[in-house]
Amino acid sequence: RPQAMRWIVGSWLAVLTLVGAPPPVAAEEQEQLICTAVARVWRGSPEEIADIHTDPVPQSFRAPFESTGCGRFHLVVRSLLDWHFAFGDEQTTSAALAYFSSRWDQEPLAPERYAADLDKAWREAQPRYAEADRLAQANDWQAANELFYKDRKIQALERQIGLGSTRATLMHYYLRGADAYRSPALLAKAEALWPVVEARNAFFDRHAETIATLQRNKPHDPRLELVDAESLLLPYSLANARYRIHDVEFDRDTLRKAVLGDWLAGAEQVDDFVWMEIEEESIDETYLTDLAAAIEREPNFMRLPTKLWREDVLYDFARASKSPGDRCKAGNFDEAMILLEREERQGRDLAEPLGYWGGYFPEHERDTRLELLLAKAGCDLSHARQARETGEPETENDHLEAALSTLDSARQLVQPDEAPSRFRSVAASYLETAARCRKLAATSVDGRPFINCHFAISPRLEAYFRTSLAALDTIATAATAPQ
Repeated sequence: RPQAMRWIVGSWLAVLTLVGAPPPVAAEEQEQLICTAVARVWRGSPEEIADIHTDPVPQSFRAPFESTGCGRFHLVVRSLLDWHFAFGDEQTTSAALAYFSSRWDQEPLAPERYAADLDKAWREAQPRYAEADRLAQANDWQAANELFYKDRKIQALERQIGLGSTRATLMHYYLRGADAYRSPALLAKAEALWPVVEARNAFFDRHAETIATLQRNKPHDPRLELVDAESLLLPYSLANARYRIHDVEFDRDTLRKAVLGDWLAGAEQVDDFVWMEIEEESIDETYLTDLAAAIEREPNFMRLPTKLWREDVLYDFARASKSPGDRCKAGNFDEAMILLEREERQGRDLAEPLGYWGGYFPEHERDTRLELLLAKAGCDLSHARQARETGEPETENDHLEAALSTLDSARQLVQPDEAPSRFRSVAASYLETAARCRKLAATSVDGRPFINCHFAISPRLEAYFRTSLAALDTIATAATAPQ
């Protein structure tokens, strides 16, 4: 493909990878819109943090997001959601999600109508794509670009694809909120979007081979490149959230196979790779042939197993917590933690000096490790409550001790200045668990099992948590501490 064509396509793909699916752009706006820059993660100022409940979507975010120029393409949209997880709560996060919905979900879509409109736009765009490809093959890339970026038939198809893609992004955001707060209300919002997203995914599945060919000329959707593994795993994520929030059972193994398709063989070899002391570039020198083939086909393939294992681990801990007597174990938990830490480290190495590379944001991998540790601690605390209700103090002791150890590991991944809301949940859970442990130990009498979980309590860590919790609002808003 000519160099000029690769440069334009690469610029758009980098923007889509870093920013996510933006709202559809009218054809007349797209004619002159070619943006190249490192995407910017929006952080929010201390003053905006202080006002997060009254102004959950500050103007400093709205301005670039609502821009019709290049500003919105330089903005990492999901950073608003990350900001609320770090500094807000379910109320503020719901308000931010409602803002996204008001911008992306303005046009009502019926799944059947949407699928028909997609197919119609697809049929009408094919001759224009064929002509653009012919021009590109003849090295007339200026004329090819004119078609790729200005033709009304191509723009009509991309608009239809954009309508579904923004719903997929919004659905993923709602699922993240539902997971973070165990919120039935946010889960219901995600479920309402699924029929349209499912119709969109079915469209891509029907035309996968042809779209893959066109993708070499102009990117239609990041899902096809697997840089957005969340979209591929959305059916699993939705079923998993329903299970954890509403206890709705599903066949996990069957759904995993259906979702992964021919990526499954490669994904199943990642657990062996994790324990090898080699770099990803050396996989083709091992027996991991399926994994090597997957990475050759998709350079960002390793993002898929990290997202897959997150779902697997959350499911396993949820199932274990609902089954009295089961140990709080999850398949691939250790492997997931190792791989996430490796990717976080790699992301930080590549982050200098121009920003994160290829869609990797190190704090996201760290947040996922924290999420998995809290799921593990939650499982042990659930068993401890069950043991207390059934009068089994020794079992309660064991689970409280395990929870304290896990929470100690979790607090090393979150600092009060970086994510006070997450820090608060870890600190409060540790203090509550320590108090329960001391109460249990104090009631131990002769003839009852020996209770020793209080030896796992760190008084210095308790003091750190209490002191930090008392000053958390001051830290979060960078206010001057009282003299």
